[in-house]
Amino acid sequence: MKCPFILLAQNPYSFLNTETLKHSNTQTLKRGYMQRFIHCLLFFTFFLTMIGWAWGQIPPQNSMTYFSVGFSQDGKIIPVTNHQVVLAKRPFTILLYLKQPDGILVNASFAPQSFKQAQTGAPLTDIEGFSDLGMAEEPFNPKTLLMVSAIAPHYWYYEHDTHHRFNQVTLQNNILVCERIVGQIMDRDASKTMKSIREIKENALYLVFMKTEWTPDFRQQYEKQREFIQVLFR
Repeated sequence: MKCPFILLAQNPYSFLNTETLKHSNTQTLKRGYMQRFIHCLLFFTFFLTMIGWAWGQIPPQNSMTYFSVGFSQDGKIIPVTNHQVVLAKRPFTILLYLKQPDGILVNASFAPQSFKQAQTGAPLTDIEGFSDLGMAEEPFNPKTLLMVSAIAPHYWYYEHDTHHRFNQVTLQNNILVCERIVGQIMDRDASKTMKSIREIKENALYLVFMKTEWTPDFRQQYEKQREFIQVLFR
């Protein structure tokens, strides 16, 4: 039995028999069946879009508040499930989806404290990973470096094509897809020695993402959106 979508695509009026067409207003029937055909196509497109989103593709713009986070490795999108993603212990890419040019604070740590504080709803001021100033970084991430710290965050921003902290930024479906490659890790609080992903001994990495804004007098920073993800290396 052929799929109804295929039959409709081949002939939108194929479900009308000859007698019906002979004794009815042909133009009215054509309009009615064409509308049904269009509705079917719209539903089918929506269905495919939601399936793609569920598997880690670009999220619909109206599903995002300010940003969304994804991961890829070896050219494949790796889905995040229940704030957890499983990766091989080799280079990977953090995908930051932005609705517009923006900046996000990102704390990366081998210790779970900030992750747990974010998970339990602690306010920004009580999350340890954002208690120190942001870390100085090179534009365009030439060393494919992620700095881990128990107290300090990265500040990853995209202002325009010549001013950002990502390896690559593209515009897809009106979403800025900002790619940050992680090939090396440096412990900012301790040795400050860069190691490849394969060299690290830890099997878990904790990431907390924060969109914040300042009051007009710059006396107080407040949270607009958060995300927290545990990376498990297998």
